[in-house]
Amino acid sequence: MPEPPAFLSDVAVIEWARLAPLLMVQGCLTEWDVACLALYCQAYADYQFVLEQFRNFPVEFGSMDWNRGSAAVNRAALLLSKTAGEFGLSPSSRSRVQATGETKHDTSKERFFRVG
Repeated sequence: MPEPPAFLSDVAVIEWARLAPLLMVQGCLTEWDVACLALYCQAYADYQFVLEQFRNFPVEFGSMDWNRGSAAVNRAALLLSKTAGEFGLSPSSRSRVQATGETKHDTSKERFFRVG
């Protein structure tokens, strides 16, 4: 199983440890997918952080601070949602993901030339 990149936050590493084994079993994670999974895991951690900050520092609805906080939560949620779809982590994206595991390269003549 690929190791999580060193730059991930602690929360992102926890999400990696939870998700990577499940993706490996499904054939949805290879060494090539490390950057994309890292992006998802860090997006998960960032969303959790921004949402927690927004909840813990209440501001008046509609104020400039509320608008900034709401926009930050929405941006983090959007990135999380987009990267989750790459691994079929939502019901709608799951139907589009085809896990194939490691790809074997076909080097036979038939791949390049019409036989017959």
